[in-house]
Amino acid sequence: MTLSLNHDYRNVDFLVRVRRCGEFENASSSSLSQIQIFQSEVLVDLAGTWNFNDGYQLRFGVENVLDNYPDR
Repeated sequence: MTLSLNHDYRNVDFLVRVRRCGEFENASSSSLSQIQIFQSEVLVDLAGTWNFNDGYQLRFGVENVLDNYPDR
């Protein structure tokens, strides 16, 4: 699931993106004797864009602000 919010204010744009990866299971063998369970995870990205001089943009952003990673 992905939820994005984009807001424009004069010559500056702001973006917040939240991604949620749900829990899932993976069989590591064809006999289904070993099943791995991966927990859900939430990832947040932030970005800001400055629009200047008729068509030029400068964008700064940070991916995975909360420093979350899926299970190994």
